[in-house]
Amino acid sequence: MAIVDEMASSLRRCLVATGDVERHKTDVPSCRTEHHGQTLRIAVLTATDAQARAWARLLMPLIQRPVGSRWPEVSIALHVQSWCLPLLGTFDEIHVADASGLPTELLAELSTQTELFSLHYLAPPTVNPGFNWSSEAALAAYLAHLLLVLSGSSFFGLSWRDYLAHRNQLGHRRGTYIQAGSWDELRQSIRGLISSGSQVLSALLFLEGYSLTIGNYVDVCQLLEDVLPMDCRVSVCTLAGEEERYGFTLLVTSQA
Repeated sequence: MAIVDEMASSLRRCLVATGDVERHKTDVPSCRTEHHGQTLRIAVLTATDAQARAWARLLMPLIQRPVGSRWPEVSIALHVQSWCLPLLGTFDEIHVADASGLPTELLAELSTQTELFSLHYLAPPTVNPGFNWSSEAALAAYLAHLLLVLSGSSFFGLSWRDYLAHRNQLGHRRGTYIQAGSWDELRQSIRGLISSGSQVLSALLFLEGYSLTIGNYVDVCQLLEDVLPMDCRVSVCTLAGEEERYGFTLLVTSQA
């Protein structure tokens, strides 16, 4: 779990400023105030206690509300443990990190404790029904970015309802995390990953960078609009970190 520990040093200090672009989805508002007072119960399950401690070191600091926040937020009650121990209670979502080792007998039991069961696989040799990530770093970035956005203090963002719309889209899910030395390099990486966008049904993009601007945000939204089909559900969120670099986590759902 060294990769997860390395991710913690940069991601947990991110300041969140999010935005959302929706096309053909006027029924899904993205204003954070819609969920004022809501508490989300989220669990992350791992194979071992050591892995659970590493994930907790990465994720737990991210759900703390910023001091002096002006905007109402979604509260997140996060629980991290090994799946070898009994999981108590019910949750809005259960994430299983590297689910390839999850005993099949636990699947039915855990599915009764949540309405949203997210199985994550790392660089799988075949297509799995869950989330297929290019690396452990990509999964770590995704979970960290997701918690930051859902619990952040910016005015516009990815609401839980927006997230459910992406999450409930049927299809094959694949995700990656890439760092870039320049904005142009980042744009080319995004374009390369979605170049065959005709089959893409949903795209969730988390941008991070030391000096992201509104112009960068508009630029990426235009890029996605040019490449993806008009009926594709698209959400773009931006996170301003402390390191002078660019990066992004991209989760794409395509036709199976």
